[in-house]
Amino acid sequence: MLVLGLLLLPESPSWLLMKGRRDDAGKYLRKFYGTNVGIKPKLAAMEVTLAKEKEIDNQDSSYLECFQGVNLRRTTIIVMVYLCQQFSGAGFVAGYLAYFFTISGVDNAVAVAQGAYAIQLVSNIISWFAIERLGRRPLIAYGTIVLTSLLLLISGISILEDNQNALIAMP
Repeated sequence: MLVLGLLLLPESPSWLLMKGRRDDAGKYLRKFYGTNVGIKPKLAAMEVTLAKEKEIDNQDSSYLECFQGVNLRRTTIIVMVYLCQQFSGAGFVAGYLAYFFTISGVDNAVAVAQGAYAIQLVSNIISWFAIERLGRRPLIAYGTIVLTSLLLLISGISILEDNQNALIAMP
C-alpha cells in the first residue's frame, strides 16, 4: 500500500509552494481541479496564506496562549469535541478490546486495554511537538513504515502456534 500510495498520490500543492516549486504546484492544482478552473487565483491565495503562516511563525508564541483570552474558548471547544468523540465510542471500543484480548489469551484484558489507551494518549501529546520539529510528511511516511513493519512482525509471530510466550506477546 505504501509503495502504491507513493506512486499514485499527487504531491501537495501547499508543500510544493513552501519548497519554492510554484510551477509544479500549479500543475498539481490543475490536476485536482481540472482545466476549467482558474489556477492562478488559487495559487495566489495559497501563497498569501503561506506568507501569513510564516509571519505568524516568526512571532514569539507559546502553548500557554491556547489557554488565555479568546483562545481559551477555542481550546475548550476543541477539547470538548475530542472528549465527546472519545467517550461516545470508548464504551464500545473498550468492550471490543477487552473481548479481543480475552480471546487472545490475555489474563488481564482490561489492564492491557488501558495500557493501549495510555500509549495512545502519550503518543498524541508527543506528536504535537514532533510535527513542529519534523513536519507532517516525514512523520506520516516513517510512521507508516514502522507500523507496517510491526504488523508484519506480529503476523509472523502468530504463525508460532506452540510457543505460548509468543502467543501472549502477540496482542
